[in-house]
Amino acid sequence: CKKKEAAAAGGGEPPSAEQPAEQTPKEEPAVELKAKWPASRRLVVQTVTHSDTEMINPTTQQPIKSENFLTQEIAFTAGKEREGGGTEVEVEVVSIRSENKLAGKTVPVFDPKGDPKGERNNPLAGAFRKLLGSRVKYQTDADGKITRVDGVPQLTSKVTAGLSQQMPAFYMIRGLVSEDAIKGWNTLHQILPTYSVKGGDTWETSRDIAFGFDQGFQASLS
Repeated sequence: CKKKEAAAAGGGEPPSAEQPAEQTPKEEPAVELKAKWPASRRLVVQTVTHSDTEMINPTTQQPIKSENFLTQEIAFTAGKEREGGGTEVEVEVVSIRSENKLAGKTVPVFDPKGDPKGERNNPLAGAFRKLLGSRVKYQTDADGKITRVDGVPQLTSKVTAGLSQQMPAFYMIRGLVSEDAIKGWNTLHQILPTYSVKGGDTWETSRDIAFGFDQGFQASLS
């Protein structure tokens, strides 16, 4: 009886000499994260770009501030493997939407569900509609990094057709579909750390993205 009372006070039977000692869990090894493109898998990524613009009204010399929101949905489908490693990845523009905010009012620039007939006087909207459903191809190396984009000249010609080079819309659209900008559509693989990490680790990352007007428009203003 005394033995049982002592066991109850201690919270249970005393450990047997045959029971194994409690082991300390092994530390998880650090691993290097690499971009992978599983064959035949389709990944759709949505990105929202918010840009602020400030210009001076030449008449009143007062600043005019505006905001633009550009929402894109891009689909990535991994295809065949390349010789020596790497993958061909089909890139498709699934959806795109743009709107401006000026003086507290929201002004739609392009809505894919809008009426194309109402876009005749909106060169940006017409270019965005041509961009819908367009496809290019990434060529990646064995580490999953994008080495080349195929189909950029054809895409540029398609979406800028009918736009005068004297129009700001021409350079805005051309900058949006440049090779560097299209590489930037792949946001997930480009935020991986450059060093090995363990489960639960966090890291900060930054990158430059080509967006908006390119140097051609700036040069035409001079």
